[in-house]
Amino acid sequence: MAGFAFAAKYTAFLALPYALGVVAWKNLRTRKPVLKPLAIVAGCAALMIAPWLIKNAVWLGNPLAPFANRVFPNPYFHISFEIEYARQMQHYNGMQNYAGIPLEITVHGGTLGGVLGLSFLLAPLALLALRSPAGGSLLLAALVFAIPYAANIGTRFLIPALPFVALSLGLAAASWRPAAILVVVLTRSFPGHRLQRAIPPATPRSFLTRYPCGRRCASNLKRLTCTRTSTTTRWPA
Repeated sequence: MAGFAFAAKYTAFLALPYALGVVAWKNLRTRKPVLKPLAIVAGCAALMIAPWLIKNAVWLGNPLAPFANRVFPNPYFHISFEIEYARQMQHYNGMQNYAGIPLEITVHGGTLGGVLGLSFLLAPLALLALRSPAGGSLLLAALVFAIPYAANIGTRFLIPALPFVALSLGLAAASWRPAAILVVVLTRSFPGHRLQRAIPPATPRSFLTRYPCGRRCASNLKRLTCTRTSTTTRWPA
């Protein structure tokens, strides 16, 4: 699963070191062999990771395209594109006030491209789960998988950490009844029609033209589409 996570999204790369760390820790605690289990986990993950990296290396000259262009120079992605893209993702839709992120991802949703719901305003209460070993493990996983969020503040980049936060919040609610009541109240107070109004409709072209590099891509896409349309052969019926 760690390898599949990386193959699905670069930002899920932490799944592999996290899995290796868990396997190593548990084996060390029980005084069992460590190297063989680690090799098995890494090998299984590599089966999912390697095809994508090889494809990028062969086709684009950069196994980590469109990133790491300083390390793997190639004619397809310029370093300036990578820098601009990183800057845009750290200031999603012009978001400058990071203090407003909690309300944006739980209530508004329009600027950061998604809304989680009011119940996640109670996420700090998940710290109450630290009173149990399971809660500590869940919060550690949530912290690890939330690390890439610093590079992209879009709401969807919190998804890898959300299951662990939700489970930790559930443990906290199970041990403290007021937390359970607050979760129910906030969940019921966020009807679906508010969610529809929070996120404005967007098309792929409007998403592309949001950024300078995207506008160039949209222009190239339009030119390519016109060229293909004009050169399409019409066969008789």
